[in-house]
Amino acid sequence: MAFDACMMRAVLTEFSSEFPEAKIEKVLQPRNDEIDMIIHHGRSSRRLVFNVGPNAPRLQLSDTQKENPLKAPMFCMLLRKYFLGARIVSVTQPGFDRIAEFKVSCYDEMGFAREKIIVCEIMGKYANLIVLDEERKILAALKVIDFASSSVRQVLPGLKYQVPAMAEKIIPTEINEQLFYERLSDFPPERTGEKFITSTYSGIATQIARELVFRASGHTDTPVCNIDKERFYSVFRAWQQLLIDESYTPTIVFDGSGKPIDYSYMDISYLGQSVDKRVYERISDMLDCYFAEKDRLEHIHQRAHDITTLLNNAVARTERKLGIQRQALLDADKGEEYK
Repeated sequence: MAFDACMMRAVLTEFSSEFPEAKIEKVLQPRNDEIDMIIHHGRSSRRLVFNVGPNAPRLQLSDTQKENPLKAPMFCMLLRKYFLGARIVSVTQPGFDRIAEFKVSCYDEMGFAREKIIVCEIMGKYANLIVLDEERKILAALKVIDFASSSVRQVLPGLKYQVPAMAEKIIPTEINEQLFYERLSDFPPERTGEKFITSTYSGIATQIARELVFRASGHTDTPVCNIDKERFYSVFRAWQQLLIDESYTPTIVFDGSGKPIDYSYMDISYLGQSVDKRVYERISDMLDCYFAEKDRLEHIHQRAHDITTLLNNAVARTERKLGIQRQALLDADKGEEYK
């Protein structure tokens, strides 16, 4: 599943309940596109992971230990300068999007109390980690975006931070039955219920939309004209209440070979009975398990690819040598006659 705005809401809910006013003890950068902060509150200490890579961007609490480079990169050193010993006083999700803003209380070089903001944008390949000052001016960014990279939105030190433009959609936690039916009536009846949900409401992954349509109609690709409207709204309303009550059911779906194929903050049933599901108590435990197993399988696949490449090169090299020797033997067949 893509890390959508609903998953972001679930992660931030868990963070706020476990680490109110957490203290930042360490800042690490195990990968070029990942920043880990060791945070502490009471007797609890965990990693706050900001992964803004193109393959698996996410924000999560984690217990996974990782190796760190001997020399910290420049961005990591800058974060240490700003935030070591600082406290995260609040976290918000502006506009129900895949964005989290951490308001941090820290001190400047002169020892005066200052407030800075860490912005984590989980936007697929455009994911980024940005540091703002009190006036919301950009101090630093893990991925600097200049005018040559984008003419629409730049992320450069000194510029005023701008929230990425969002399409005008309904926030899922805003319950309005009349508006739901109005939008459903105006939607092209030949298009699927999944498209209706994702184009009408903000921050919903395609997987969740399919699950809701499946619960309402028994299929994932049912056109709007074939879905019972009252049943559709009943399922959608129950899902809205799940978000409002924050009653999440972190779930990972495995295929028959034990390979994780999907994860979600709620139960997933549209994949059928042939898959295995595992439910977790915390969102962070689910994300740790899913991405640890994905990384392990990816590492095995990469190692297998490297070994296969090595063997293929060795076979090709040997065949070339063998061909040269065979040609030499053919050329020497009339050696005695020529002699």
